[in-house]
Amino acid sequence: MQEVLQKVDGLVSLLKEKIELYDSLKAKVVERKAELEKVEEVLKAKDRHLSAKERVYSKYDDFEEQKKLFESKRRELASKESKLKDQEVMVNAKLKKVADEDKALDERKVSLNKQAVALKEKEATFDKKKEELKMMINGQAIKDLLK
Repeated sequence: MQEVLQKVDGLVSLLKEKIELYDSLKAKVVERKAELEKVEEVLKAKDRHLSAKERVYSKYDDFEEQKKLFESKRRELASKESKLKDQEVMVNAKLKKVADEDKALDERKVSLNKQAVALKEKEATFDKKKEELKMMINGQAIKDLLK
């Protein structure tokens, strides 16, 4: 029986050793689990940080895209503006030419009006002389003189 007791004591001591080993391993597992949880928290924080950076970079990419679009529109508007300025210069030149021609036409009109007035005066003088001549032919002038 002593052997049995020794074996039981041996088994109890073995069991105690196993329990101590289990407890130490369990403590190590708990410690490792805590470390893993900390690492997971750090990884989650880094993931959130990376997600935030990605959103910022995507907004930056959107900003760059919009900036390029703005620059292309600005260049288009600048080219349109230069074309409009060129057209404005051409229109102003044509307007000046039209104004000069209008002025020349006004001068020609004044000249023609003067010529028309002079022609009408000549016509009136001619009609008067024609009437006088008719009267002379009819002898009316002599009759008037004799009266």
